[in-house]
Amino acid sequence: MKQPPIRPTAVISDAAPLIHLAAGGALTVLNSMGRVVVADIVALEATWFIDKPYAREIAGWIEAGGRPGGNQPVEIAETEIGGLYRIALDQGLPRPRNAGEIGIAA
Repeated sequence: MKQPPIRPTAVISDAAPLIHLAAGGALTVLNSMGRVVVADIVALEATWFIDKPYAREIAGWIEAGGRPGGNQPVEIAETEIGGLYRIALDQGLPRPRNAGEIGIAA
């Protein structure tokens, strides 16, 4: 008996791939791979400032993927650093210039 194909999980841990795929109108390529998980800090970085290039497209893709029963699910993975980043954004604090400034070892 033939086994169904394995659909891997695509874990998005950086905003650059989302931005590049959005620029090409190809965000749904990720959905065709299988399950899509986006780190919360990546979603924040890509969508918080809605005037950034492709932020609206990425936000729309994430929103559509979060709807129950959708055929292109996108899951946001909560992280400790993402929660801290959201607090900083909510309070208008300046963005860190590099990962070392927010406590991530290089």
